[in-house]
Amino acid sequence: MMRTPFAARCLAPGGAAVVLLAVTACGTAATAVPASSVAPAAAAQASCTVGTWAEEFTHAGHLAWQVSLPVNGGLSVPFSPVQPLADGAVSVFPDGNVLYALRLRDGHQAWKKVFPEAKNSYPGVVYGLWQWHGSAVALLGAGSSAPQLVALNAATGAVRWSLRLGARELAGTQALTSDGVLAVLTVSGRLEAASLTTGKLLWAREYGESAGPLAVGTTVIATKPFGPLATVTRTVAGFDARTGKVLWSRHGLPDTTSVAAAPGGRVLLYDAAPPPLTLNPKPAPVIALSAATGRTLWQLNTAKPVTAAWADSAGVVIATGLQGTVYVQDPTARLYLADLATGKVRWSAGGTHADPYTTPLITTTDVVYVATTPATGTVIDRKLSTGAVRWKAVISDVYGRFLDRPSGPEVLVTFPVAAHTSRLLAIDASTGKTRATVNLPARVSAPPTVTGSRILMQPATPTCVPPVAP
Repeated sequence: MMRTPFAARCLAPGGAAVVLLAVTACGTAATAVPASSVAPAAAAQASCTVGTWAEEFTHAGHLAWQVSLPVNGGLSVPFSPVQPLADGAVSVFPDGNVLYALRLRDGHQAWKKVFPEAKNSYPGVVYGLWQWHGSAVALLGAGSSAPQLVALNAATGAVRWSLRLGARELAGTQALTSDGVLAVLTVSGRLEAASLTTGKLLWAREYGESAGPLAVGTTVIATKPFGPLATVTRTVAGFDARTGKVLWSRHGLPDTTSVAAAPGGRVLLYDAAPPPLTLNPKPAPVIALSAATGRTLWQLNTAKPVTAAWADSAGVVIATGLQGTVYVQDPTARLYLADLATGKVRWSAGGTHADPYTTPLITTTDVVYVATTPATGTVIDRKLSTGAVRWKAVISDVYGRFLDRPSGPEVLVTFPVAAHTSRLLAIDASTGKTRATVNLPARVSAPPTVTGSRILMQPATPTCVPPVAP
């Protein structure tokens, strides 16, 4: 797991119906201050204590409040981008080995929890957060030899339970099922599942190398390579989240097979191959399976290799083209919308290469995605019914872009504009008109979390300056 030094984190204002958790410096006590008291950016100070700023912006991009959350004792620990939580009236977010909870209505601190650190080891660093039945569950020390889960009362910060995981660092991602089972994978290939209700380990089994499990309903999906290197294939299997029983398995798939969760207990399989050696590679189909049984529900063949697939109840969005052609324009790339139940194509559109790393917004009326060529980045809104373009908004061509739709009339777009800065746009979802533009002097590195009419985010930047009001 790649780590960024914690001491290299700083600020970012945000905009448009946003609660922005931005990393910056020089804070003291955790206090809320009005927008009028925010000072302009200043040069980094050697004596400043790097910590976190939390900020809230209105739909129009006006700063409502901001809170300084200093790092615990000036301790420098690794930073891993983590999505904050919103639970009831509080937001919970990590700051190295510290968890903070802020009241959403005014930004005042509700509680603070510091996890102990050992020298040259980082078992207390927060690597993940999940919300479950009033608990904020933190994954600590995923990159250490002592990973563990800790559940805290989201309202008070009181510890409800803790669970030591396997004595090896974790690999890839973690997955939470609909019945509250968190599945993790160690670097040695041990698949483990814990109940977030009781804090007990439910089962563990040796599985093998994987990118990390996926959760679909009450099923845990995992993949692993099989066979000698020259002819390696990939196996995909479904496990009962409560017992670890193997429900089904698929063998002989391309080694570059990717999996994606879909509504209705479905899992999508597609071959996201690296840049091919041939000019006309044979495309592999998108396959929809029942996550509970492994039965094939439908199969869709496209004219080009699939680079990404995303699903919502309104449909399945599939991006095709030559993987990596964001750098060398691929005019034959297409975007498809398929029916979730049948896999039948409703429409397809050519001429743009959809960014496979930016999750589109799929609503009952629209598909909003990022189209990328070697020198441009553009947010495009297409009608769900026909695929016709409704509006476009130009952004940067740099990876690390996020699309969000809180309750309200705007689409929020966050994207990098320089090595250590980002920008947030509030775009009218009906017309494409920009309602607010906010320059963020910090790089947004983790996907924001939507909560009602707000979003939570936690940028990181290698500078140490006070926050800048928009």
